[in-house]
Amino acid sequence: MKPLLPGTRAQWQVVPDESHTAAKLGNEGIEVVASPFLIGFLEQTCHVLTEPHYEPGERSVGVGFELRHLAAASIGRPVDCTAELVGQEGRRLRFAVEARQDGRSVMTGHHERHLIDRARFGKAKPADGPAPAPVRKKAEPPPLTFWFDVHSPFCYLASLRIGDLARRYGAPLTWRPISLPRLIEAIGGRQLLNENRAFVDWLYKDIDDWAALAGVALRYHPDFPLRNGRALRVCAYAVSEGKAEPVARRLLRAYWSETGDITDPAKLGAWAAEAGLDAEAATAAATDGRWKAEIAANTRAAIEARVFGVPTVEAAGKLFFGNDRLDLLERWLSRGTIAAAAKAANS
Repeated sequence: MKPLLPGTRAQWQVVPDESHTAAKLGNEGIEVVASPFLIGFLEQTCHVLTEPHYEPGERSVGVGFELRHLAAASIGRPVDCTAELVGQEGRRLRFAVEARQDGRSVMTGHHERHLIDRARFGKAKPADGPAPAPVRKKAEPPPLTFWFDVHSPFCYLASLRIGDLARRYGAPLTWRPISLPRLIEAIGGRQLLNENRAFVDWLYKDIDDWAALAGVALRYHPDFPLRNGRALRVCAYAVSEGKAEPVARRLLRAYWSETGDITDPAKLGAWAAEAGLDAEAATAAATDGRWKAEIAANTRAAIEARVFGVPTVEAAGKLFFGNDRLDLLERWLSRGTIAAAAKAANS
């Protein structure tokens, strides 16, 4: 290989389309760029970096990945990939890689490649040394689905934690807004505010206690409860734009801490713009039938998943219901991480 110094960088841009979604790989309904495609984009960027330095007949193949999928990448918008050579040991090259979309990091980590003789690859071991050691595939954490509705103050509290929790364990997280009243109606579920007076009085105190623990103040709108449909449609639009977390959190804060009117499309658009969406598009989404249908579809999917209330996090078919169950979710994820590490170490 021709001289290639650590610190050498390359960039490559790709605009993913419908063929790159998780849905195309069998994860029905997940219309964001799947992890394998992002990994492929990063591999290609490393190839762009190394290709000018190959000797005749020389190429490289990927042999290792240490990557974290940090956020959803949307189709139809450029993904900017960078690769930097950080080290070389014999025929093994190590790169720092990152994929970004709309100014935020969606995948980052390291990638290793091995130089090969293209004519001999797959036919015999390289003559100048032993074959590279097998690379163990790291156990991937299960994807998480966060079912929520702006109607619930407990969803507001859970929204402050679920994103960081998922990122801590490298678990892909999908935000799915649903209509809680429609879900309760369909399954004959429990309506907490219609319970006995003692329970309702306790419930309000419990909400205040959890809010104090989270460091936020709850202030109920004078006309509470407000209709949730328009805010949910903006959330559904935000999911499609890869902005689910910041937009949902902003709308929940507006409703539950700022006595904001979540039935006003213009206000919803303004809050969504603060979280990174186009104000005009978000305002239009609040009354768009497409997103109303999306919420209805999400609600049906939640019922099929046996969701009976929100917030609920679904992980590998297991349901964690309630803001106070996030600690159990973290314990479950940490135990899975430890078990996977122990299994890999003993394999």
